[in-house]
Amino acid sequence: MDLKKKNFPVLLGFLFLGMIIGSLGWEIIERITASMGSGLSLTMKEPVGFDLYVLALWVRANIGTIIGAVCGVILFKVL
Repeated sequence: MDLKKKNFPVLLGFLFLGMIIGSLGWEIIERITASMGSGLSLTMKEPVGFDLYVLALWVRANIGTIIGAVCGVILFKVL
């Protein structure tokens, strides 16, 4: 799919979902390897986010976040 003004929200949706799925997937991989005795951790120490007193969102970015974002863009291009 070519990037146009009309389908830009679709790209952002794929990018956001890819980042969420990638982050959760990487966290699962880290926990499985930790249960096997490995100390693998490529997660940022400080969370990234915002706090508006009513709504707060904090995310710990990791390699899966980047991989998921790239996969989201690739999926957008394939469609």
